[in-house]
Amino acid sequence: MPFYVMPLYGCTLRTLIGDGIEHDRVLPLFDQVLSGVQAAHLKGVFHRDLKPENILCNRAAGQLIVADFGIAHFEEDELLTAVETKEQDRLANFNYAAPEQHFRGGVVDHRADIFALGLILNEMFTRVLPLAVGYPRIATVAPTHAYLDELVERMILHSPGDRPQSLAKVKEELISRGNEFVALQRLDAARRTIVPEFDPDDPLRGKGVRVTEDFDYEQGILKVGLEPTPPPAWWEAMRNIQRYTHLVNGAHPGNVGFANGKAQIPARLDSVEQALRFFQDWVSTTNTDYRQNLANEAAQKKRAALQQLERERKAAEERAEVLQRLRKINLT
Repeated sequence: MPFYVMPLYGCTLRTLIGDGIEHDRVLPLFDQVLSGVQAAHLKGVFHRDLKPENILCNRAAGQLIVADFGIAHFEEDELLTAVETKEQDRLANFNYAAPEQHFRGGVVDHRADIFALGLILNEMFTRVLPLAVGYPRIATVAPTHAYLDELVERMILHSPGDRPQSLAKVKEELISRGNEFVALQRLDAARRTIVPEFDPDDPLRGKGVRVTEDFDYEQGILKVGLEPTPPPAWWEAMRNIQRYTHLVNGAHPGNVGFANGKAQIPARLDSVEQALRFFQDWVSTTNTDYRQNLANEAAQKKRAALQQLERERKAAEERAEVLQRLRKINLT
């Protein structure tokens, strides 16, 4: 006769809650539980005794499975006897029981499981069972999942008719509320974003280049030391100087070279002193133009950032509006 060997589940969801579950892992794990219970509901089977101890866990595979369906359909009298006689060791088994399970004649159906799942979802984040007013909410421990608080609140409402009426609805709300929350969160972030004043990317760190007394003259070239060493953008600014005085031989900022750590200035022997004075003026002008170029570049980056921010705002507003319209559609 064939038989089925059940995989080894070394612990339960209770163990995971006790150890603490990473917030980003909660919903993927909870979805496994939802899917397992939903499969039973589609076959007309209601668990009615959902609790972390009845959800087995295979840590290695990251897998959860809902167990103990065989004892789920406890008799109403058994439950009420435990509640009414306050047997503490047995009462612990009914902490997740829905309100309708606590009095005789109540209709106990799939919505009792929805109630228990709401308790479990909150507990997976907060590690606290929400049994009283003012219970710890998900937003207090996982702000990025704050949108779940409203869903939990509806799942654990006292009246079964006020809860989501199926686990399919719960899943729909998890998806729609999650997406809407993300869209609204992006919109809020966009509204709160302060575009920074972009610091110019300046290798000179705000210092001006200066001419040193390290001079040399060879074969019609005046060589002059500079400190600190100018970056390429500084030399670009010198080549583009719009206001300068020509040397007698036509030398100008555009034909100044740089090699071996020194500026290379074409100059005749009889105009070396003049070349040095002119070069000092060019260096001073270049320092001013270089800083202005950096400021212009930073301003351009800021304008681009503002334009991108505006595009993100519009996109987030449009997405939030679409999701809100979709949520108003009755899919039943």
